[in-house]
Amino acid sequence: MTEAPASSTFQWSAGFLYAVSLAWAAYSHSVIWAIAACLLYLGIKPERMPKWIYCVWAICALFLVWTQPSLSDDFQRYVWEGFVQTQGFDPYSHSPKDLMNHGLAHPSGPLVNHPHLPAIYPPLAQEMFWGMASIWPHWRMWKLMVLLIWLFTLWQFKSFRSIAFSPLVLIEGLWNAHLDVAVLPLLLLALYPISKAKARSSGLGLAVLIGIKTLPAIWVPFVWRRFNTRQGIVLLLTCCLALLFLYLPYLHVGKDLFHSFLVYSQSWQFNNLLYFLLKSWVPAHLLRIGFGLALIASLGLIFRVRVKSLSQELALVWLALIVFSPTFYPWYLMWLVPLLPAKTVNGLFASAMLSYLILIPYRATGVWQENLWWLLPEWIGLTWCITSYIKKEVLLEPHER
Repeated sequence: MTEAPASSTFQWSAGFLYAVSLAWAAYSHSVIWAIAACLLYLGIKPERMPKWIYCVWAICALFLVWTQPSLSDDFQRYVWEGFVQTQGFDPYSHSPKDLMNHGLAHPSGPLVNHPHLPAIYPPLAQEMFWGMASIWPHWRMWKLMVLLIWLFTLWQFKSFRSIAFSPLVLIEGLWNAHLDVAVLPLLLLALYPISKAKARSSGLGLAVLIGIKTLPAIWVPFVWRRFNTRQGIVLLLTCCLALLFLYLPYLHVGKDLFHSFLVYSQSWQFNNLLYFLLKSWVPAHLLRIGFGLALIASLGLIFRVRVKSLSQELALVWLALIVFSPTFYPWYLMWLVPLLPAKTVNGLFASAMLSYLILIPYRATGVWQENLWWLLPEWIGLTWCITSYIKKEVLLEPHER
Protein backbone atom coordinates (compact mmCIF):
# COMPACT_ATOMS: atom_id res chain seq x y z
CA MET A 1 0.00 0.00 0.00
CA THR A 2 2.91 2.35 0.60
CA GLU A 3 4.52 1.80 -2.81
CA ALA A 4 1.75 3.29 -4.92
CA PRO A 5 2.05 6.87 -3.59
CA ALA A 6 5.84 6.76 -3.96
CA SER A 7 5.49 5.50 -7.51
CA SER A 8 2.91 8.18 -8.25
CA THR A 9 5.16 10.86 -6.79
CA PHE A 10 8.06 9.69 -8.93
CA GLN A 11 5.90 9.73 -12.05
CA TRP A 12 4.56 13.25 -11.69
CA SER A 13 7.96 14.54 -10.56
CA ALA A 14 9.56 13.00 -13.65
CA GLY A 15 6.74 14.39 -15.79
CA PHE A 16 7.29 17.88 -14.42
CA LEU A 17 11.08 17.70 -14.85
CA TYR A 18 10.57 16.45 -18.41
CA ALA A 19 8.61 19.57 -19.33
CA VAL A 20 11.12 21.85 -17.59
CA SER A 21 14.07 20.15 -19.33
CA LEU A 22 12.45 20.49 -22.75
CA ALA A 23 11.54 24.12 -22.19
CA TRP A 24 15.05 24.94 -20.99
CA ALA A 25 16.58 23.08 -23.95
CA ALA A 26 14.54 25.22 -26.34
CA TYR A 27 15.30 28.44 -24.48
CA SER A 28 19.04 27.79 -24.18
CA HIS A 29 19.43 25.92 -27.52
CA SER A 30 20.94 23.07 -25.53
CA VAL A 31 21.48 19.65 -27.06
CA ILE A 32 22.36 18.14 -23.67
CA TRP A 33 19.12 19.23 -22.02
CA ALA A 34 17.11 17.94 -24.99
CA ILE A 35 18.79 14.53 -24.69
CA ALA A 36 18.22 14.56 -20.92
CA ALA A 37 14.50 15.18 -21.49
CA CYS A 38 14.32 12.21 -23.88
CA LEU A 39 16.04 9.90 -21.43
CA LEU A 40 13.82 11.11 -18.60
CA TYR A 41 10.69 10.39 -20.63
CA LEU A 42 11.69 6.73 -20.98
CA GLY A 43 10.79 6.25 -17.29
CA ILE A 44 7.45 8.04 -17.58
CA LYS A 45 4.09 6.32 -17.96
CA PRO A 46 1.75 8.95 -19.46
CA GLU A 47 -1.35 7.03 -18.39
CA ARG A 48 -0.34 7.53 -14.74
CA MET A 49 0.06 11.28 -15.03
CA PRO A 50 -2.37 13.54 -13.14
CA LYS A 51 -4.31 16.04 -15.24
CA TRP A 52 -2.27 18.99 -14.00
CA ILE A 53 0.87 17.45 -15.50
CA TYR A 54 -0.83 17.42 -18.89
CA CYS A 55 -1.51 21.12 -18.37
CA VAL A 56 2.20 21.63 -17.72
CA TRP A 57 3.04 19.63 -20.84
CA ALA A 58 0.60 21.73 -22.86
CA ILE A 59 2.26 24.93 -21.64
CA CYS A 60 5.65 23.43 -22.57
CA ALA A 61 4.30 22.54 -26.02
CA LEU A 62 3.14 26.12 -26.60
CA PHE A 63 6.53 27.41 -25.45
CA LEU A 64 8.27 25.12 -27.95
CA VAL A 65 6.03 26.52 -30.70
CA TRP A 66 6.96 30.07 -29.67
CA THR A 67 10.75 29.46 -29.75
CA GLN A 68 12.79 29.43 -32.94
CA PRO A 69 14.07 25.99 -34.03
CA SER A 70 17.71 25.53 -33.10
CA LEU A 71 18.55 21.85 -33.67
CA SER A 72 17.80 22.06 -37.40
CA ASP A 73 17.62 24.81 -40.01
CA ASP A 74 15.30 23.02 -42.45
CA PHE A 75 12.54 25.49 -41.61
CA GLN A 76 14.52 28.24 -43.36
CA ARG A 77 14.14 26.40 -46.66
CA TYR A 78 10.42 25.91 -46.08
CA VAL A 79 10.00 29.66 -45.64
CA TRP A 80 12.26 30.50 -48.60
CA GLU A 81 10.56 28.11 -51.03
CA GLY A 82 7.15 29.41 -50.01
CA PHE A 83 8.34 32.99 -50.42
CA VAL A 84 9.82 32.51 -53.91
CA GLN A 85 6.54 31.00 -55.10
CA THR A 86 4.65 34.10 -53.93
CA GLN A 87 7.12 36.12 -56.03
CA GLY A 88 6.29 34.11 -59.16
CA PHE A 89 9.37 31.84 -59.21
CA ASP A 90 9.51 28.07 -59.51
CA PRO A 91 11.50 26.51 -56.61
CA TYR A 92 12.48 23.51 -58.78
CA SER A 93 14.00 25.64 -61.57
CA HIS A 94 15.97 28.10 -59.45
CA SER A 95 18.28 27.45 -56.52
CA PRO A 96 18.27 29.91 -53.59
CA LYS A 97 21.79 30.98 -54.54
CA ASP A 98 20.77 31.82 -58.12
CA LEU A 99 17.73 33.83 -57.04
CA MET A 100 19.68 35.74 -54.40
CA ASN A 101 22.39 36.53 -56.97
CA HIS A 102 19.65 38.03 -59.15
CA GLY A 103 18.43 40.29 -56.36
CA LEU A 104 15.62 38.35 -54.67
CA ALA A 105 15.91 39.01 -50.95
CA HIS A 106 14.32 37.50 -47.87
CA PRO A 107 15.74 37.02 -44.33
CA SER A 108 15.60 33.23 -44.73
CA GLY A 109 17.66 33.25 -47.95
CA PRO A 110 21.20 33.45 -46.51
CA LEU A 111 20.25 30.84 -43.88
CA VAL A 112 19.02 28.12 -46.26
CA ASN A 113 21.12 24.95 -46.15
CA HIS A 114 22.65 23.76 -49.42
CA PRO A 115 21.72 27.02 -51.21
CA HIS A 116 23.16 25.75 -54.50
CA LEU A 117 20.41 23.11 -54.74
CA PRO A 118 16.83 23.82 -55.90
CA ALA A 119 13.80 22.35 -54.13
CA ILE A 120 13.88 18.72 -53.05
CA TYR A 121 10.43 18.52 -51.45
CA PRO A 122 7.53 17.20 -53.60
CA PRO A 123 4.60 19.32 -54.85
CA LEU A 124 2.19 18.87 -51.95
CA ALA A 125 4.88 20.10 -49.57
CA GLN A 126 5.44 23.08 -51.89
CA GLU A 127 1.73 23.88 -51.70
CA MET A 128 2.00 23.95 -47.92
CA PHE A 129 4.99 26.29 -48.12
CA TRP A 130 3.14 28.54 -50.56
CA GLY A 131 0.07 28.62 -48.31
CA MET A 132 2.19 29.64 -45.34
CA ALA A 133 4.09 32.33 -47.27
CA SER A 134 0.90 33.71 -48.82
CA ILE A 135 -0.23 34.67 -45.33
CA TRP A 136 3.13 35.58 -43.76
CA PRO A 137 6.52 34.33 -45.05
CA HIS A 138 7.99 33.81 -41.60
CA TRP A 139 8.96 30.82 -39.49
CA ARG A 140 6.34 31.78 -36.89
CA MET A 141 3.62 31.31 -39.50
CA TRP A 142 5.02 27.90 -40.37
CA LYS A 143 5.08 27.00 -36.68
CA LEU A 144 1.45 28.05 -36.36
CA MET A 145 0.60 25.62 -39.17
CA VAL A 146 2.53 22.88 -37.36
CA LEU A 147 0.61 23.63 -34.16
CA LEU A 148 -2.71 23.40 -36.00
CA ILE A 149 -1.71 20.03 -37.50
CA TRP A 150 -0.76 18.77 -34.02
CA LEU A 151 -4.02 20.01 -32.48
CA PHE A 152 -6.10 18.50 -35.30
CA THR A 153 -4.39 15.13 -34.90
CA LEU A 154 -4.84 15.26 -31.12
CA TRP A 155 -8.52 16.06 -31.55
CA GLN A 156 -9.38 13.54 -34.26
CA PHE A 157 -7.30 10.46 -33.40
CA LYS A 158 -7.49 8.84 -29.97
CA SER A 159 -4.54 6.59 -30.80
CA PHE A 160 -2.31 9.66 -31.11
CA ARG A 161 -3.07 10.98 -27.63
CA SER A 162 -0.76 8.52 -25.88
CA ILE A 163 2.26 9.90 -27.76
CA ALA A 164 1.22 13.50 -28.49
CA PHE A 165 3.51 14.86 -25.75
CA SER A 166 6.41 12.49 -26.44
CA PRO A 167 9.90 13.89 -27.15
CA LEU A 168 9.78 12.93 -30.85
CA VAL A 169 6.55 14.83 -31.48
CA LEU A 170 7.42 17.83 -29.31
CA ILE A 171 11.06 18.22 -30.39
CA GLU A 172 10.88 17.39 -34.10
CA GLY A 173 7.32 18.60 -34.52
CA LEU A 174 6.59 21.63 -32.37
CA TRP A 175 10.18 22.79 -31.71
CA ASN A 176 12.15 21.97 -34.87
CA ALA A 177 8.97 22.27 -37.00
CA HIS A 178 9.89 19.58 -39.50
CA LEU A 179 7.63 18.99 -42.46
CA ASP A 180 7.32 15.36 -41.36
CA VAL A 181 4.80 16.41 -38.70
CA ALA A 182 2.24 16.64 -41.52
CA VAL A 183 2.41 12.86 -41.84
CA LEU A 184 0.71 12.34 -38.48
CA PRO A 185 -2.90 12.91 -39.63
CA LEU A 186 -2.25 11.95 -43.25
CA LEU A 187 -0.83 8.50 -42.48
CA LEU A 188 -3.49 7.81 -39.87
CA LEU A 189 -6.12 8.72 -42.47
CA ALA A 190 -4.43 6.64 -45.20
CA LEU A 191 -4.24 3.49 -43.06
CA TYR A 192 -8.03 3.18 -42.76
CA PRO A 193 -8.95 2.65 -46.46
CA ILE A 194 -5.95 0.34 -46.90
CA SER A 195 -7.12 -1.81 -43.99
CA LYS A 196 -10.64 -1.89 -45.51
CA ALA A 197 -9.32 -2.81 -48.99
CA LYS A 198 -10.67 0.35 -50.61
CA ALA A 199 -8.45 0.61 -53.67
CA ARG A 200 -9.20 4.16 -54.88
CA SER A 201 -8.99 5.74 -51.44
CA SER A 202 -5.81 3.78 -50.69
CA GLY A 203 -4.16 4.91 -53.94
CA LEU A 204 -5.10 8.51 -53.20
CA GLY A 205 -3.75 8.22 -49.66
CA LEU A 206 -0.42 6.88 -50.91
CA ALA A 207 -0.17 9.68 -53.48
CA VAL A 208 -0.73 12.29 -50.76
CA LEU A 209 2.04 10.77 -48.61
CA ILE A 210 4.45 10.68 -51.57
CA GLY A 211 3.42 14.25 -52.34
CA ILE A 212 4.79 15.28 -48.94
CA LYS A 213 8.05 13.31 -49.19
CA THR A 214 9.28 10.92 -51.87
CA LEU A 215 10.48 8.09 -49.62
CA PRO A 216 7.01 6.63 -48.77
CA ALA A 217 6.92 5.36 -52.37
CA ILE A 218 8.80 2.39 -50.90
CA TRP A 219 5.52 1.32 -49.27
CA VAL A 220 3.57 0.97 -52.54
CA PRO A 221 4.44 -2.70 -53.34
CA PHE A 222 3.57 -3.77 -49.80
CA VAL A 223 0.20 -2.04 -49.89
CA TRP A 224 -0.51 -3.28 -53.44
CA ARG A 225 0.00 -6.94 -52.54
CA ARG A 226 -2.83 -6.75 -49.96
CA PHE A 227 -5.37 -6.28 -52.78
CA ASN A 228 -6.56 -8.71 -55.45
CA THR A 229 -5.41 -8.23 -59.05
CA ARG A 230 -8.25 -5.93 -60.15
CA GLN A 231 -8.15 -3.80 -57.01
CA GLY A 232 -4.36 -3.63 -57.22
CA ILE A 233 -4.54 -2.18 -60.73
CA VAL A 234 -7.12 0.38 -59.57
CA LEU A 235 -4.89 1.32 -56.63
CA LEU A 236 -1.80 1.84 -58.81
CA LEU A 237 -3.71 3.82 -61.44
CA THR A 238 -5.27 6.06 -58.81
CA CYS A 239 -1.93 6.66 -57.15
CA CYS A 240 -0.17 7.44 -60.44
CA LEU A 241 -2.93 9.75 -61.71
CA ALA A 242 -3.03 11.63 -58.39
CA LEU A 243 0.76 12.08 -58.46
CA LEU A 244 0.59 13.25 -62.08
CA PHE A 245 -2.00 15.82 -61.03
CA LEU A 246 0.25 17.04 -58.18
CA TYR A 247 3.32 17.30 -60.43
CA LEU A 248 1.46 18.76 -63.42
CA PRO A 249 2.27 22.44 -62.64
CA TYR A 250 5.98 21.56 -62.51
CA LEU A 251 6.39 19.16 -65.46
CA HIS A 252 7.95 21.95 -67.54
CA VAL A 253 11.05 21.62 -65.36
CA GLY A 254 11.78 18.26 -67.01
CA LYS A 255 14.53 16.02 -65.70
CA ASP A 256 15.69 18.69 -63.23
CA LEU A 257 12.49 18.15 -61.25
CA PHE A 258 14.23 15.41 -59.25
CA HIS A 259 17.77 16.84 -59.42
CA SER A 260 18.10 17.59 -55.70
CA PHE A 261 16.60 14.26 -54.69
CA LEU A 262 19.13 12.45 -56.88
CA VAL A 263 21.95 14.48 -55.33
CA TYR A 264 20.64 13.51 -51.89
CA SER A 265 20.46 9.84 -52.88
CA GLN A 266 23.90 9.73 -54.49
CA SER A 267 26.09 11.86 -52.23
CA TRP A 268 24.61 12.69 -48.82
CA GLN A 269 25.77 10.68 -45.84
CA PHE A 270 25.12 11.14 -42.13
CA ASN A 271 24.53 9.09 -39.02
CA ASN A 272 24.87 5.48 -40.13
CA LEU A 273 27.36 3.54 -37.99
CA LEU A 274 28.12 0.80 -40.53
CA TYR A 275 28.63 3.31 -43.33
CA PHE A 276 30.89 5.37 -41.04
CA LEU A 277 33.05 2.33 -40.23
CA LEU A 278 33.35 1.19 -43.87
CA LYS A 279 33.75 4.47 -45.76
CA SER A 280 37.50 4.64 -45.10
CA TRP A 281 37.99 1.19 -46.63
CA VAL A 282 35.43 0.94 -49.40
CA PRO A 283 34.98 3.39 -52.32
CA ALA A 284 31.86 5.50 -51.84
CA HIS A 285 30.08 4.29 -54.98
CA LEU A 286 30.64 0.63 -54.11
CA LEU A 287 29.51 1.23 -50.55
CA ARG A 288 26.28 2.82 -51.73
CA ILE A 289 25.67 -0.07 -54.12
CA GLY A 290 26.22 -2.49 -51.25
CA PHE A 291 23.77 -0.61 -49.01
CA GLY A 292 21.26 -0.51 -51.85
CA LEU A 293 21.51 -4.26 -52.40
CA ALA A 294 21.17 -4.88 -48.66
CA LEU A 295 18.03 -2.74 -48.60
CA ILE A 296 16.56 -4.61 -51.57
CA ALA A 297 17.34 -7.94 -49.90
CA SER A 298 15.71 -6.88 -46.63
CA LEU A 299 12.61 -5.60 -48.46
CA GLY A 300 12.44 -8.87 -50.38
CA LEU A 301 12.55 -10.79 -47.11
CA ILE A 302 9.74 -8.67 -45.62
CA PHE A 303 7.71 -9.16 -48.80
CA ARG A 304 8.24 -12.91 -48.71
CA VAL A 305 7.36 -13.61 -45.06
CA ARG A 306 4.01 -11.72 -45.18
CA VAL A 307 3.64 -9.81 -41.94
CA LYS A 308 0.09 -10.14 -40.64
CA SER A 309 -0.44 -6.53 -39.53
CA LEU A 310 -0.34 -3.74 -42.12
CA SER A 311 1.10 -1.27 -39.58
CA GLN A 312 3.81 -3.73 -38.60
CA GLU A 313 4.74 -4.43 -42.21
CA LEU A 314 4.99 -0.73 -43.11
CA ALA A 315 7.01 -0.14 -39.94
CA LEU A 316 9.47 -2.93 -40.83
CA VAL A 317 9.92 -1.47 -44.32
CA TRP A 318 10.64 1.97 -42.86
CA LEU A 319 13.06 0.52 -40.29
CA ALA A 320 14.89 -1.32 -43.09
CA LEU A 321 15.16 1.99 -44.95
CA ILE A 322 16.68 3.62 -41.86
CA VAL A 323 19.16 0.80 -41.25
CA PHE A 324 20.39 0.57 -44.86
CA SER A 325 20.31 4.25 -45.80
CA PRO A 326 23.60 6.17 -45.67
CA THR A 327 21.63 9.12 -44.26
CA PHE A 328 19.46 9.05 -41.16
CA TYR A 329 18.08 12.05 -39.31
CA PRO A 330 16.05 11.71 -36.08
CA TRP A 331 12.93 13.27 -37.59
CA TYR A 332 12.64 10.37 -40.04
CA LEU A 333 11.17 8.48 -37.07
CA MET A 334 8.06 10.68 -37.21
CA TRP A 335 6.71 8.36 -39.93
CA LEU A 336 6.71 5.53 -37.40
CA VAL A 337 4.52 7.28 -34.80
CA PRO A 338 1.24 5.87 -36.22
CA LEU A 339 2.82 2.45 -36.84
CA LEU A 340 4.80 1.43 -33.75
CA PRO A 341 4.03 1.09 -30.04
CA ALA A 342 4.80 4.30 -28.14
CA LYS A 343 7.49 2.56 -26.08
CA THR A 344 9.40 1.53 -29.19
CA VAL A 345 9.14 4.99 -30.76
CA ASN A 346 10.39 6.64 -27.56
CA GLY A 347 13.34 4.27 -27.34
CA LEU A 348 14.31 4.78 -30.96
CA PHE A 349 14.15 8.55 -30.63
CA ALA A 350 16.09 8.66 -27.36
CA SER A 351 18.87 6.75 -29.14
CA ALA A 352 18.69 8.88 -32.31
CA MET A 353 18.93 12.09 -30.26
CA LEU A 354 22.60 11.27 -29.62
CA SER A 355 23.27 12.27 -33.24
CA TYR A 356 22.57 15.89 -32.25
CA LEU A 357 25.80 15.83 -30.25
CA ILE A 358 27.49 16.67 -33.55
CA LEU A 359 26.14 20.21 -33.09
CA ILE A 360 28.26 20.95 -30.01
CA PRO A 361 31.66 20.99 -31.80
CA TYR A 362 30.01 22.30 -34.98
CA ARG A 363 28.73 25.41 -33.21
CA ALA A 364 32.19 26.00 -31.74
CA THR A 365 34.39 25.30 -34.75
CA GLY A 366 32.14 25.21 -37.83
CA VAL A 367 33.36 21.67 -38.61
CA TRP A 368 30.67 19.04 -39.26
CA GLN A 369 32.32 15.79 -38.12
CA GLU A 370 30.76 12.50 -37.10
CA ASN A 371 32.30 10.72 -34.13
CA LEU A 372 32.31 7.09 -33.05
CA TRP A 373 31.80 7.98 -29.39
CA TRP A 374 28.17 8.98 -30.02
CA LEU A 375 27.49 6.86 -33.12
CA LEU A 376 28.25 3.61 -31.28
CA PRO A 377 25.87 4.04 -28.31
CA GLU A 378 23.22 5.49 -30.62
CA TRP A 379 23.18 2.46 -32.89
CA ILE A 380 23.41 0.02 -29.99
CA GLY A 381 20.21 1.62 -28.71
CA LEU A 382 18.57 1.64 -32.15
CA THR A 383 19.48 -2.01 -32.77
CA TRP A 384 18.16 -3.08 -29.37
CA CYS A 385 14.84 -1.26 -29.93
CA ILE A 386 14.39 -2.71 -33.43
CA THR A 387 15.26 -6.29 -32.49
CA SER A 388 13.09 -6.14 -29.35
CA TYR A 389 10.15 -4.90 -31.40
CA ILE A 390 10.54 -7.62 -34.04
CA LYS A 391 10.90 -10.34 -31.42
CA LYS A 392 7.98 -9.29 -29.21
CA GLU A 393 5.50 -7.62 -31.52
CA VAL A 394 5.71 -8.77 -35.14
CA LEU A 395 3.28 -11.48 -36.18
CA LEU A 396 3.51 -13.47 -39.40
CA GLU A 397 0.72 -15.02 -41.43
CA PRO A 398 0.02 -18.52 -40.05
CA HIS A 399 0.98 -20.34 -43.26
CA GLU A 400 4.38 -18.66 -43.23
CA ARG A 401 5.31 -19.53 -39.66
